[in-house]
Amino acid sequence: MDTGLITRFVAALEATPSTEAARSVVDDYAGARGRAASEFLNELAISVGEGFASGGIGFDEAMGTMAGIYNALFPSDLLIAKDGESLAYRLYWALDEGEYRVESDGNTDPIEARALPAVRRVLAEASPPSRAQRQ
Repeated sequence: MDTGLITRFVAALEATPSTEAARSVVDDYAGARGRAASEFLNELAISVGEGFASGGIGFDEAMGTMAGIYNALFPSDLLIAKDGESLAYRLYWALDEGEYRVESDGNTDPIEARALPAVRRVLAEASPPSRAQRQ
C-alpha cells in the first residue's frame, strides 16, 4: 500500500472528533478501493507490519501509524469483533512491545528484543486469504 495513502488516511482519522466519524473515514477510504472496512484495515496493517519487519519503515513511523488507527477507532468492531481481534489491533499491540524497556531487556533494545519478533509473529499468523486480498 502506498505510504502517501497511509499518511493521508491516518491524518484524516486523527482529525475526527469521534469513533463514529473515524468509522466514516475508514468506510470512505475502503469503499473508494472496493474493499470492506475490515479488509482495508487489514491490508494497511500488513503493509505497515511488513515495512517495519523489512526495515523499510522505522519503528516510530510504524507505531505512529498504528497508534493513530487505534486511538481513532477504539473501541470499535473494526478492531475487536465478535470473531476476535483484528490484524490491525494485534499489530498495534505487537509494536507497543517496543515502546518501553523492561528489566528483562537488560541492555537489549526493546524494539529488537520484543517488538520486531512480535510483529513477525502477527504477520506469520495472518491468514492466507487476508494476505492474498492485498495483492
